[in-house]
Amino acid sequence: MQSGSGRRAAARQTSMLARCGRLGALLLGLTAAACANIGQIGNLAEDQRVTVAFESVDGPPATVVHKFVGVLKDEAQASQITVLSAGQADYRLRGYLAMHAEGGATSIAWAWDIYGNGQ
Repeated sequence: MQSGSGRRAAARQTSMLARCGRLGALLLGLTAAACANIGQIGNLAEDQRVTVAFESVDGPPATVVHKFVGVLKDEAQASQITVLSAGQADYRLRGYLAMHAEGGATSIAWAWDIYGNGQ
């Protein structure tokens, strides 16, 4: 049984993961748009969707990674970004997350490596 403070910490972590997922999807969309060259911009205007694949997310435990990737997939879908397997996507992403708790404050740092077709 979790104590009241344990439940609050779990709720804060879930809320923070959701916020990070939204921010990650926004950054993902902006980064994919920045990677587009002139030919790709023409294709995007013809209603072709950008596709991405999450190769890995290093740092958190596996259960957190699965939740985080699920939130990212939902946010990507809302931004009209299709998530596929690694061999089929336009862009491949590798994420790195780190969480630091001190006192009553928790911070999360992250970085993304984004690879196109030619690395």
